[in-house]
Amino acid sequence: MENKEQLVFALLGNVNTRKRENNLMDIAENIQKLQQHIGSLDTVANMLHVSVGMLQKFLKVSKLTLAVQQLVKERKIDSVEIVYNLAKFSTTEQVIIAQSVINNTLNSQDLRDLCPLRKNFPNEPIEHLIERVIKSKDQKISVIRFYIQDLKKDQTLFEQELSHILHAELLALEYNQHIGTIKVSQKGEKMLRRLAKQNKQTLQNYTYSLLEA
Repeated sequence: MENKEQLVFALLGNVNTRKRENNLMDIAENIQKLQQHIGSLDTVANMLHVSVGMLQKFLKVSKLTLAVQQLVKERKIDSVEIVYNLAKFSTTEQVIIAQSVINNTLNSQDLRDLCPLRKNFPNEPIEHLIERVIKSKDQKISVIRFYIQDLKKDQTLFEQELSHILHAELLALEYNQHIGTIKVSQKGEKMLRRLAKQNKQTLQNYTYSLLEA
């Protein structure tokens, strides 16, 4: 077993740079070994001059299916952000998404966009959601923001209603602390404006009417 000093030396050259000597599986294993020596991930983070959150992202490789872990070992997938977000999906979905990553169909930003889509559309096949993300890169996106405190109905119900109105033109619905964000295609914005006009409202007022219980 490597001693503490050897592990610290090995990790310092891997967790603070994108030009890593080792694959993410090996790095995560060394983080765990060092934690066993020290007993605290907080102390490990302090020794390596990184945040605990960053170390936890490396450790997410343990949540990947074996097939995807093999891709990480081979460095076909070598991004901490991609590993972190891949771990949020089911094992079956991980394999499908990983294939899109190594084929250069999806990048780390695409994967970040895919996560809220999966949450908002839990029953949609992952292939369809990937297609949405790819499609959204080639189109202009309209963003509508609202205060979450103004949402007077269950979030799931609100998501279902928006999906029913906009169908595939609803690209994402995100909640970040106090602000909600609706991302729609240009066609989706036109649909909302048309509905607002039919109800003799501005787009903003119509959007807020959807928030009401």
